Amino acid sequence: ISGALAGLAGSGYMLSEQYKYTLSFSGTPGIGWDGMLIALLGSHSPVGIFFAAIFYSVLKTGSDNINLYTNVPNEIIGLIQSLIILFLAVKVLGDKGVFDSLLKRKHVKEVK
Repeated sequence: ISGALAGLAGSGYMLSEQYKYTLSFSGTPGIGWDGMLIALLGSHSPVGIFFAAIFYSVLKTGSDNINLYTNVPNEIIGLIQSLIILFLAVKVLGDKGVFDSLLKRKHVKEVK
């Protein structure tokens, strides 16, 4: 249900952008990837996605203003996003048991 509501809200936003439909959506590049990151960060639950969206919007808005007030480049936010994706991928692989076989092999070698 939450995915359908998010899709309706997103389509309403994208179709009303400057009162016309555009094929490239060049005003908001990467919005689909941002949505996928928020869904993964929120663990696909409506409450989790709500808090992940708030966190991500603070991160995105902060990246626009960080260079104005500090000497930190705003590209650091891209690095933070990449680290979030990396840690989420490691978590998913760990949940599927990919690392279990590696740990068992190492343990067996130590016992011998």
